[in-house]
Amino acid sequence: MKSGRYFTIFALLCLAQALISNYFLFSQYVLISLLPLLVMSLPPRYGTPTALLLAFAAGFVVDFIGSGTLGLSIVALLPVALLRLPILRLISGDEILSERDDTPASHQSPSGLILSLVLACLLFFTVYVWVDAAGTRPAWFNLLRTFLSGLVSSILCVLLSSFIFSRSR
Repeated sequence: MKSGRYFTIFALLCLAQALISNYFLFSQYVLISLLPLLVMSLPPRYGTPTALLLAFAAGFVVDFIGSGTLGLSIVALLPVALLRLPILRLISGDEILSERDDTPASHQSPSGLILSLVLACLLFFTVYVWVDAAGTRPAWFNLLRTFLSGLVSSILCVLLSSFIFSRSR
């Protein structure tokens, strides 16, 4: 995938996430985020420092444009960017990182793609929900919100990833 196409998709998904944050609040139990998909679909040629920088920029843009607390998406997305390559190695092995110019989502098996996005979404929402609550909500609420948000966002991220990054495109 060409760099320009990837960054166009990156910018459009950041804008879509900001719109989702502003206008599509389904319930207090479910948050939807596309940000883990953005980080997990970065080509391997972008190492961890670049992934951290892009995660910071995406989180800042989404928090600034969206109706979120400034810095909340950033603090939740940085661990996903930090653990992106270890998650990909754990799920798909080192061979997934040999395609340095293409997104890993286009070379993973369907089960590998689902598992890596589920792990990324659960990591993102674990940090997001617990930092957002800051000790003011009961643990059962935070656990339920983390699980439901991770489940819904994982499904949405897998569907978007299979549509956007399929091998035939």
